[in-house]
Amino acid sequence: MSTETQKFGALIRFIDQPPAVLYHYTSMEGLLGILESGTIWATDIRYLNDKSEMTHLWDLVKIRIQQKLEDEKTPDRDFLKELLTGGGSLNVFVSCFSEDGDSLSQWRAYCPGGSGFSVGFHSAALGGIEFGKGFKQLVRVRYLADEAGASVDEVLQYAKAMANVTVSVNLVPGQPLTIGQAARGALSAVAPRFKHGAFAEEHEWRLILQVINQPGVGRKFRAGKSTLIPYVDVQLQAKDSFFIKEVIVGPTPETSLSVTSVNVLFQSINQPGVVVRESKVPYRVW
Repeated sequence: MSTETQKFGALIRFIDQPPAVLYHYTSMEGLLGILESGTIWATDIRYLNDKSEMTHLWDLVKIRIQQKLEDEKTPDRDFLKELLTGGGSLNVFVSCFSEDGDSLSQWRAYCPGGSGFSVGFHSAALGGIEFGKGFKQLVRVRYLADEAGASVDEVLQYAKAMANVTVSVNLVPGQPLTIGQAARGALSAVAPRFKHGAFAEEHEWRLILQVINQPGVGRKFRAGKSTLIPYVDVQLQAKDSFFIKEVIVGPTPETSLSVTSVNVLFQSINQPGVVVRESKVPYRVW
């Protein structure tokens, strides 16, 4: 195996090729807002419905490191000890999508009351990896059980490989990083890709934005059930087509009327090519 393959192999394993279409479940108001603004919201990760966001991976990493340190023969002990002192960055925003556009659990969770849509976006419109004032990436979520030693080992390999790259190219001139510091940053970057195994049926993909050293810039706020929820707008762009491929009308007592109105909606904005179809899930809440 070449040196370059060894150096970047752990990084390559975390590069995902998304499906052509990814689905976002939303309300009537949500669909109208997306069409009017040409954007989708990315929510502060602390305010999502999984209360273990950003902490689940860190908790598993710390358990795994402690297990490794119990073995006197474990290499890189200083590196592992430095990782134990780290924590996750909270400057992270995510938009959530699913590979499954017609899922009963998703209709129940995100489109209650018999009204809602599954909006199928061209994945290319969501953007690839971007650098700048922050870091944006579209990634497949990986699900980890409470005991996931082998998977966590792979994450640790990734963090060290990424840290070696970061230190070698000196991304922050005048502020040299240790391997451990750089690895903590890499773990913060990868943590939003992981969720508890209980959420596996969501088949989730995420558009992740990490804003660097800008704790308040660009934030907007919307009303939540118990708090104001911070979010940022993400511009949707597709080079050769409209950014929406299809819309699935969720279970509703007026299915045919809803399909008709959504078709007319897209005709009114000169996008008659968007496919509109009804859900096949036999679910009724009315």
